[in-house]
Amino acid sequence: MKYITESLTQSRKPKTLAKSYYDAIFSHPLFMIQILGRMLQHDETGLLSANLPGKFLYDVNLNTGITGYLVEFLKFIIETTSELPIATDGERVIPIENVENNELTTSGYHHEYISSYSKPNFNLLPNKTQNDISEVLMTLDTERVSVSKPMLHSQVGEELKRLRKNYIAHSISPSLLEPMFKNVLPTRNNNSINVVSDIHSLNGKLPFENDNFNILVGDLSDSFVENPSINGLMVIGNHELSDIITLKNNETFLKFQAEFQKEFKKKSSLNYFGVEEIKNLINSYRIQFNEFLNDQDFDSFDEFKELFWFWLLFILPDESWPYLPIGDSSFYEAIKSSISKRFPNMAILNNEALYYHGVRYIGLTNPVSLIKRKLEVQKFMFTSLKNLLGTDYTTPTIIISHAPLF
Repeated sequence: MKYITESLTQSRKPKTLAKSYYDAIFSHPLFMIQILGRMLQHDETGLLSANLPGKFLYDVNLNTGITGYLVEFLKFIIETTSELPIATDGERVIPIENVENNELTTSGYHHEYISSYSKPNFNLLPNKTQNDISEVLMTLDTERVSVSKPMLHSQVGEELKRLRKNYIAHSISPSLLEPMFKNVLPTRNNNSINVVSDIHSLNGKLPFENDNFNILVGDLSDSFVENPSINGLMVIGNHELSDIITLKNNETFLKFQAEFQKEFKKKSSLNYFGVEEIKNLINSYRIQFNEFLNDQDFDSFDEFKELFWFWLLFILPDESWPYLPIGDSSFYEAIKSSISKRFPNMAILNNEALYYHGVRYIGLTNPVSLIKRKLEVQKFMFTSLKNLLGTDYTTPTIIISHAPLF
């Protein structure tokens, strides 16, 4: 209910609607599945902050396109468990041979297993979703048809555009929501593969413990987080950059940064403030910039110290995202080197591949969505994937990046 109330505030709707929005959750099963997932995410990895209305208000959620992806995931689970000798209760995957007499009842979590032996009741789902699932099941015993093929952005892009026409992303700093919630669950989990992103830790620590294989998908830290024991792989997000290209314990710099950002906000609110105007403002403080950037913490970034985007990242990180270099820049190798010292047991995948238990993981450096440079980004991704995939067409492969790949 707290998330619903905050969502109403962000979308400028009256808080008196909270009860009706709460009731709407239980009238729409696909939305209810999303809400349950969000609350599990809250319990396991911390506060949600990005686009709360899109997550918790049904009418806003309709414009996000998330439901379509959820339906595709349901179809994938049903198809996979129908073809392979496995069962899942939504949290664990087990071989059917481990279940006596192939009789699958409720799991230890009191969830229903889905397998080739079970016949889940999909009657609560919308008719369209039931039809899609039925079509998947019908094609499993016949020739493959288009329903089994992956969704292509070229085919569904226009529909997504239409859905998102009235979509406005509302984000809020996690620190503003933190006082509203109390963490009552243990921070340790035993997930065999533990996937986490967008933590934005402010206390120098990860908010969870897992001794297995962790996949950390960027934006973990705003406080120079270190963890010498965690295992797995990591890709680079935009906040990994701003967490490194700064002087956190330098009070003189922090005071200067606050004053500069105040001056920027004041000037940009009065009239148009484009790239040239920002460059002029930065140049007016060039002496201070040079003094700070001569700090030994930036020795490995010498080749970038005179570049506009680097100065922006240093002093106005939120304004720098559109100007960051494409993911094949040597800048990201320097970032990787810095992160590796804080996470010695993690493989930092900077456009690289890692094999783990027969699965190939490809980590692409795609820190932010560069909408106005889409063609440039797509060329980089095409070249990188072509090189990394090579001629191996059989190994199961998972591609990971912080920002969406399309």
